[in-house]
Formats: sequence, C-alpha cells, structure tokens
Amino acid sequence: MTTMTESIAWPLTARVAKGQLFRSILIAVICLVFGVWGIYDYTVALPQQARDWHRAEVARTCNRIIEPVLNGSGTTPDQDAVKAFLTAVQADLSVEDQATLRAAIEAKAGQPMTLTELQRLLMESVVLDTQEMNAAHDADSARTQTNQWLITVNLMLRAALSPLNLDGTPHESVPAAHKLAGEALKAWGDLQPPSKFDLQMQWVFILCLPFAPWYAWSAMKWTKVTYQLDEDGRLHMPEGVWPKDDIADIDMNRWMAKSKAWVEHVDGTRVLLDDYVFKGLWKIVGQLALTHHPDAWTADAKPVTADGDRADSKAVAESDETEKD
Repeated sequence: MTTMTESIAWPLTARVAKGQLFRSILIAVICLVFGVWGIYDYTVALPQQARDWHRAEVARTCNRIIEPVLNGSGTTPDQDAVKAFLTAVQADLSVEDQATLRAAIEAKAGQPMTLTELQRLLMESVVLDTQEMNAAHDADSARTQTNQWLITVNLMLRAALSPLNLDGTPHESVPAAHKLAGEALKAWGDLQPPSKFDLQMQWVFILCLPFAPWYAWSAMKWTKVTYQLDEDGRLHMPEGVWPKDDIADIDMNRWMAKSKAWVEHVDGTRVLLDDYVFKGLWKIVGQLALTHHPDAWTADAKPVTADGDRADSKAVAESDETEKD
C-alpha cells in the first residue's frame, strides 16, 4: 500500500488490478488447454495407444507360431502359442474401428473362438468394410487403415491355421505374415497399454474445463466493476450506492493480514473490500477507517500505535495472527 499524499483527488476510485485480471485470463486459458487435452487423450490418444498395443500383441503371438516353421525347428504349432494368438486377435478385434466386427466379438465375450471362426468372421467384415469404403470414395480415411490391418490379421490367421504345405514346406502365407508382423512390431512394438491411472488422470484434466468459462467470465465481470468514494462520503459499489449516513462501520480486523475489510450498512449488510483484487481500494478503505476509527487508523489505511505513530505493517500482521491463534 502506498502512502497517501496530503492532497486528495476526489472522487477516490478503484478498479481491478491488471495483475489479477492477467491471472484470471491465464488460469482460464490453462484450464481450457488442460480440458481439451484431457478430452483428446481420453477419446483419441489413449484408445489409439490401446489399439496399437493390441496390434503389436497380435504380431508377437503370431511370430511365436510361424517362426519355428520358418527356421525348421517345428512342424506342429505349439498349442499354448495358438491360444495366446487367438486371445490377442480377439482382444484386438474388439477395439478396432469396425462396428460390425466389434459387435460380433462382443457377442462371443468370454467364449474362445477357433482360428477358423475368426478367419470367417474377419473375411466377412473385411468385404463389408471394403464395400463401404468404396462407396465413400475416401482412400485416406481411418477406415481404410483399419481395413488394411484386418487384411493383415486375416493373412496371419491363414498362416497360423495351415503353416505347412503337403510337402512340409512353409505355406506362402507364412513368410508374408512374418514380414507384416515385423512391420507391425517396428511401428508399435515399444508401446505399453494405457493403465487405469492414465484414463483416470484424463478426468482430472477434463474437470478443469468448466473453470475456463468461469474465470473468463470473472475477468470480464471485474473489468466493469468500479468502487468510488465521493467527497461527501457517498460510497459507490457493485452492490449499490451507500450514502455516508448509511455506512455504520468498517471492519478492519483482517486488513493488515489479508488486505481485506468489510464495510457495514446500518441494516447489517456487509460488503467485502479486497485491495488484493482492486487496485487503489486502500485509499477508500483508509478514508472510511479514518472516519469511523480516527484513533486507530490513518487516512492511508495504516494502524496507529499507542503513541500515535504508524505501526509497521509486518509487525501488526504478525500480532493479528497471534491474537487469532
């Protein structure tokens, strides 16, 4: 608070401090960014991460079946590897962007499917999706990418179902599936599945979003607020205009500690005067305090000690806190 000069320029006015206005706008922008970020991660980024991780799992489990065939170390697929592959494929198809396929997988929830059932279901879905894709004439859509991956999975299923020809050599689908599995692992092999914490954390960000318009509205509202004290003692506030005779008192108990005072109407109404938010409000508070408590406060809103001198602000604030405790 600044020391008031002997000459007073009436009327005394106070408007929102630029720092407070800047903070409100900054908080509104931060809340907006966090909220949009949370929505994007929750609806796009994390589902995509989960989908890509499932695709990598399909590629990994497929390799466990076909690599022994390629290197000649096995002629019969390991049943544990087949089960792992089936589980990975079923989990992947349940998150792919293909409504018909997801519905069919969900209908089989909890029921393991065979390689043949998965291949038949996948081929039907790929054909359906291709027809929709051609009708849309959109070769770069996400649906196209999903369809390409489904074709890859279908090839992997074919390789896992019949990895060997009648003469014991690897079926032509095996090296092709191995190549595609390698490309999938190169693209997504380092990904980890999103945890429950990741999804829950996005809700923390999303819940910031409602605060953005609230802080923006507060900033706009404060720009229109003006406090004014006329020379005749009339006080102008957002709550109304109080003539001098209607002002019963001003509560200065928290002024030195918090820069807050409460002006009181004769009908008992109390209005907060916050010098932290409104620049120059200390001048109005000082005049009101001098009027109602001339022995305790000066015109520049400083307390008066027993010997009539101004008390040190920090010392008074500490004394106030001690009395409160």
